[in-house]
Amino acid sequence: MPAISSCERMGQMRKGYGVLRIVLVIVLAVALGWRAIAAFAAEQMWYADLGYLGVYWKRVEARAITGLAMFTIAYIFVFANLLVVRRSSKLMPKRLANLLSAVAGLAAIGASWGRWMEFHQFLNATPFGKADPIFGNDVSFYIFRMPLIKGTYASAAWLVILTTALVILIYLMSGSIFKLLRREPDAAQTSGGPFGQRPASGLAGHGRLVFSGISPQAKLHICVLAAIMFIMVAGGYRLAMFNLLYSTRGLVLGASYADVRGALPALRILEAVAIIAAILMVLAGIVKARPRILRVSTIALTLVVIGSLMIFRVFPGIIQRLVVSPNEMELERPYIEHNIDFTRAAFGLDDIREREFEVASELAPQDILAAGSTIRNVRVWDWEPLLSTYGQLQEMRLYYKFSDIDIDRYTIGGKTTQVMIAARELDAARLPKEAQTWMNLRLKYTHGYGVCASPVNDISQDGLPTFVLRDIPPVGEPELAVERPEIYFGEETRDWVIVNTRTQEFDYPMGDANAYAKYSADSGVRMGHLLKRALLATRFSDAKILLSRDIVPDSRILYTREIGERLRKIAPYLKFDHDPYIIIANGRLVWMVDAYTASNAYPYAERFAGDINYIRNSVKATVDAYTGKVDFYLVDPDDPIAVTYSKVFPGVFKPASEMPAEIRAHVRYPEDLFLMQSRMYAMYHMRDSAVFYNKEDYWGIPKELYEGSQREVAPYYVNMELPGDHNLGFVLFMPFTPARKDNMTAWLAVDCDMDDYGQMTIYKFTKQRVIFGPMQIEAQIDQDAEISKMLALWNQKGSSVIRGNLLVYPIGRGILYVEPLFLAAQASQLPQLKRVVVSDGTRLAIGQDLGSALSSMLGVSQADIGLGRGAKALTGTPATYAMPAHGAASADAGASLGAVQGAGGNSAGAKQDAQRALELFQEGQDSLKRGDWEGYGEIERQLKAVLESLAGGER
Repeated sequence: MPAISSCERMGQMRKGYGVLRIVLVIVLAVALGWRAIAAFAAEQMWYADLGYLGVYWKRVEARAITGLAMFTIAYIFVFANLLVVRRSSKLMPKRLANLLSAVAGLAAIGASWGRWMEFHQFLNATPFGKADPIFGNDVSFYIFRMPLIKGTYASAAWLVILTTALVILIYLMSGSIFKLLRREPDAAQTSGGPFGQRPASGLAGHGRLVFSGISPQAKLHICVLAAIMFIMVAGGYRLAMFNLLYSTRGLVLGASYADVRGALPALRILEAVAIIAAILMVLAGIVKARPRILRVSTIALTLVVIGSLMIFRVFPGIIQRLVVSPNEMELERPYIEHNIDFTRAAFGLDDIREREFEVASELAPQDILAAGSTIRNVRVWDWEPLLSTYGQLQEMRLYYKFSDIDIDRYTIGGKTTQVMIAARELDAARLPKEAQTWMNLRLKYTHGYGVCASPVNDISQDGLPTFVLRDIPPVGEPELAVERPEIYFGEETRDWVIVNTRTQEFDYPMGDANAYAKYSADSGVRMGHLLKRALLATRFSDAKILLSRDIVPDSRILYTREIGERLRKIAPYLKFDHDPYIIIANGRLVWMVDAYTASNAYPYAERFAGDINYIRNSVKATVDAYTGKVDFYLVDPDDPIAVTYSKVFPGVFKPASEMPAEIRAHVRYPEDLFLMQSRMYAMYHMRDSAVFYNKEDYWGIPKELYEGSQREVAPYYVNMELPGDHNLGFVLFMPFTPARKDNMTAWLAVDCDMDDYGQMTIYKFTKQRVIFGPMQIEAQIDQDAEISKMLALWNQKGSSVIRGNLLVYPIGRGILYVEPLFLAAQASQLPQLKRVVVSDGTRLAIGQDLGSALSSMLGVSQADIGLGRGAKALTGTPATYAMPAHGAASADAGASLGAVQGAGGNSAGAKQDAQRALELFQEGQDSLKRGDWEGYGEIERQLKAVLESLAGGER
């Protein structure tokens, strides 16, 4: 065998190292690409599982078309310019031209990547049927077309500027225009010498620019690029004209007198100057003009542009100060009217019905009788203390969590009942640290379980809610039966899990043991073959997905389970309400989420919080808590933005008529939108420009006391009969006060039921009489001697009083104010509803529940107002006692005892019971004198038991 020389050996080693390097590069490329492939595949599988794969590919297609178009335009523009340069320069190889053009194209793709929806909106724009008053364009032009025009203009401007700079730089480097920059001294600047005339020394001498050496081709090229830049400038001025519709120079948002009479003419002059400059630049490149003429023309055009810019900036300000300010009301009147008109249209305030509400001096018993259906649904529970109470009573295990309390209505016992409802979700982070294993977190603890519900006005004897749906498994009223209580998708479910594995899924606790279940829905991504598992393991960076023996081909992985994220992935162009709410429909748990179409480009419309100036609640989204199935329903087909989205994504939005009746019954108007509209209406209920200008009737949101501090009243849902309407409806409600005052001036209601969904009605109080607002009632409560004693007593010895929401209800021709009082021990998170305070603005009373408080205020028995003791129509549980109002309750109790004494003396046992009743009565009187309401309540319960014993003995 021939010997291998050292040189040959070294060559073989180098060749081996070369092959190894190639293999490493390939492995690295595959590894990097594999992660991208895994992410792409996981997205595909997720959308396919939900039935929205077409939506995903529509977005991909839109991005691809937009990106390809932008890449092509940028590439051709840059490459064409570099080809022209290449003819005059040796410094531009074709490969370099291709590379630079490709870089420009990729940059254009990056700039346009997020504009795919703007592209589709441009093509599918739906008219609003409302034109702006300055240019006469339909509103759709500004909302659907201007975003793409502005974005494209900005990208094009940068492309032209950078390309022009690159071209000039290459020409400079090639020497094609060096002579253009060299100064040739005048004859007077030469000096004699032994070899003849020579230029004077120094770089700052006078002279003239020499143009004769520049390449005609380079000259024309630069002049054309300069002309394109001037055309871009002219386009910018045109866009600036449209932007005047969002001007903040005047009293309100929108073009003002100074904008229309000053800025707009200046912009038109600027646009014309820029176009003339572009024409002159082209002529300068074509015509062999003398250099001095070209120089003078360029300087003149520059001065004109600078001067025009000064006119644009300064001239409107001069008009504002010298012309508008002395005559502001008269000159700004039409522009204020434009702002009022367009703002009311943009926020849906045009169709608000106006009603006068005449208030009598005080409520009468017949008013309460007539408003029985409203009284039966008066809310005395607040969601904040109730959330803590739910957590203490119904979370059952440390890994369950109630994250929110929702307010809805259900038919229970044949009557529409307003209830508070909460979902019991699983929070795996609450598991003990030693139990937070991979198997527990991913395979075993996979879902929450059930909901709890209680009427808004039921109070048990110990101040706790009365549940109509409770416990695990759920038990309660038959109308609220839940056949599928598992919650795999919710507000708190943010982790991915795998179901249908060999590991049993924990279902719910059952005494000392646990119940287990298996996921039976055809939802989630099926694990399938090994390659699919490998892709999912890569996507979630978890090798156990690939290695676990508990996972079988039929196992399914559930991810993106948080409902907000789930909806945003399907419809990122919608805005979603912060408060999803759970409903029971056909025995299933379903999340409902309000979705908004919004814009900040509605002309002349004031912006809310500096951002949104058009909004509609056009879409309702539902997510099945068990399967994760998502549906979108179009509830406002008159919204042009929603219609445009429907054109872009046909089939995604189902008509409202296809919404199941069980879900339709629980539609409600969103609180976020109503609060926004209420704040805008506080200003824009003034439609007269003179009144608006002087802010004569500006309203505010009233304040209330809550947990010892002032805060704004939040909108609240109520089941009530609106004045003049005898049908019980679910409405969202907001009172108003005059600005910087506490008396009430009006209240706004919006229908939540689908038959009249979104219909708003404003009820205005007379201005000739003061109607107390929430803070004035709060002051009445503070000034009441008996209530003050009670609050002072409760706020001692480790407990505190929570003053709940003060709610305002129109009843008959009067106003009913209701405020619950909660007692919370500092060592416990179990607030108890101990008292209810009511007022009609004149009288104030307190009771253990609403019925007793109303009877005390009106001076009649509960039976006289249709709220007899034990009437389930009011509280759901028998009332135990009525708090005394100026001794009324004490007299009632004494009379009852006297009657028992006269009838119950037939036996020794009866006598003992009667004696015990007298003792309890006296103890109760002593408690009243001390202001010990808690002690009085306990004595009253004992007295009730004794009286029932006596009554039983009689029978």
